[in-house]
Order: sequence, then structure tokens, then C-alpha cells
Amino acid sequence: MILVVLLVVGALATPVFLHAREAAGRSRCLSNMRSISTSLQAYAANNSATLPLSMPADAARWYPRREPTVPAVTDVDRAFWANSIEIDAASLSCPAILGFPFNYNGYLHAVSLRTLARPDETIAVWEGSGKRGNPRSLPGLDCSTTDAPCGYFEGTPTITEIPEGSVWTHGRGANFLLLDGHAEWRRLGQTAGVPTNSATDPFHVYDRSGRVDKFWLDDKGQAMLFKLD
Repeated sequence: MILVVLLVVGALATPVFLHAREAAGRSRCLSNMRSISTSLQAYAANNSATLPLSMPADAARWYPRREPTVPAVTDVDRAFWANSIEIDAASLSCPAILGFPFNYNGYLHAVSLRTLARPDETIAVWEGSGKRGNPRSLPGLDCSTTDAPCGYFEGTPTITEIPEGSVWTHGRGANFLLLDGHAEWRRLGQTAGVPTNSATDPFHVYDRSGRVDKFWLDDKGQAMLFKLD
């Protein structure tokens, strides 16, 4: 009888324990995001209010499809935002995500903070690659040589490659950091098979496991939730 009671109590306690562990992991990642925000602001303060580059680069060209090493092991990767800001390695991690967890909003590539009207609504960093992180900026700008401007211009191709697996990182959602320093968890994909609200969710349709079909894009091919205008 005692064994039965213990088994029942254990079965009831397991979901509570898992929920508490999930909540703790989410909070830790949100805290790390706030540290990233502080470092981004410090970088901008030391660079004429300009935000860091969204991709690796050298003197000749950009490398938008390169997966940079963090920390950098080559000079090309030192230009990447996560390597150019001053921050400890622990703040660039999230226990719930395998690999580099945070994706930078590529539209912020070398953008001046003075040109942004709504920093409290502008996504800076998010967990866009799901449980298997990827250091590339997402969405990203597909630029070529450095003698041409690379930025959020009409006609600039956007990289919006979706992850192979679920995009859910904490429960049925992911963490987002806004430029004003506010970090929050957002529920993603309310109903399987039904298009989401493009004003609040970056992806179009989710299945029951959190896999997605595509980004929400406007008629110019820009990712709608990440636009700066």
C-alpha cells in the first residue's frame, strides 16, 4: 500500500518538477538576454550610436550565409555581433538550447539607434532557431561586397531560412529581447494548422510539434515582425 501511495505521489510531482525546471531555464535565458541588451547599448555608445554587424565580414565582402564561430577563431568572424560586443561567454548561452541560442535581427545590421522610432517594439535578439541553435542572424540580409551598402533597403534580399525542427524553446514559445532592454517569453503558434497573427508571431503556420512552414513576409519580401519602419 505504501509503495502504491509513493508511486502516485511521484507521478503527480513529476509534472510540477518539470514545470519548475522549465520556468527556471526560461528565466535564466531571459536574464542572459538582458545582459546582451546592456552590451549592445554599450557597443552603440562607443560607436556613434551604431549597432553591431549582423554577419561576418572582411575588408572585401560580407558572409551572410556563414555560420560564425562564437567566440571567434578567425578574423572574419570577429565582426559578427556576438563577437564584437563585450560580454562574458555565460551570457551567450541558454541551457535549454543546444548550440548558440540567440539570433540577431539582421535588419539592425550597422543601424543607428537614432533612426529607430520604436525601440520598445523592435526585436533585437530572439530564440529563432529552436532547440538546436544557430549563430546566424535571422532574418538576415543577403549582401555581397562591402563596397555596396548593406542594410534594410527595398530590394535587399532577406534570408528567412526556417529551422528543421520545432521552433519552441521553452514550453510552446520562445524568448524575445527588444531594443529597449525588455525581454519576454512569447507563446508561438496558438492553433496547429491555422495561420497566426503576423503582428505578434514571426512564423505563418505551425504543426502540433512546433514545426513551421515559413516566415510571414510582406509584399517586398521582408520579415514582417522584424521590420524597422
